Amino acid sequence: MALTDVLIINMALGNVHVTQFIEARTEDSTPAEVANIYYDAAVQYVLEKYNWGFARRYAALGLVEEEPNGDWQFAYRYPSDCVKVRRIVTALGLRDPSPPPFDIGSDEQGRLVFTDQEDAIGQYTVMVEDALLFPAMFGMAVSWWLGGLMCPGLSKDARVAVDAFVRAEYFIQQAAASDGNESQDHPEDDSEFIRER
Repeated sequence: MALTDVLIINMALGNVHVTQFIEARTEDSTPAEVANIYYDAAVQYVLEKYNWGFARRYAALGLVEEEPNGDWQFAYRYPSDCVKVRRIVTALGLRDPSPPPFDIGSDEQGRLVFTDQEDAIGQYTVMVEDALLFPAMFGMAVSWWLGGLMCPGLSKDARVAVDAFVRAEYFIQQAAASDGNESQDHPEDDSEFIRER
């Protein structure tokens, strides 16, 4: 069965022992109203926790200013669909032993990425809103975190909320491990000493 936002919400309700399920996020019910308050924040929280493959994006960052302050050479606009910048990419990619440092700041127009890298390309986690794209374990993690957030408005039992948050962290770890197994690392380059033999 494919994940949907309604299915994740219903799993979250079941996780915290609420048996009044919803049929649509737009329905006029307390569970739907409470779920709508927390759903997007729960998805964003779980997305921020790990560099998920299904939510990974690379993009040239838009230059805002050169020498914006005494610490950095360049200020770039934070991508509008970004929930977390992971790294600044160089020509060496993942093989770069010391990728360029960066920091996050802001100006009057929004968030900024500061770095000394010219023509910076960022790798970041994008806000994925379509639950059909979620791996099953990621959806489980969201459902547990969402359940914990919804507890005060529905369950009134603080122990249930704490248990939901603990289980969410467990599912985040399991989902991250599964996600990490769905890639192949670059082969290690031979050291300088081996190449010279």
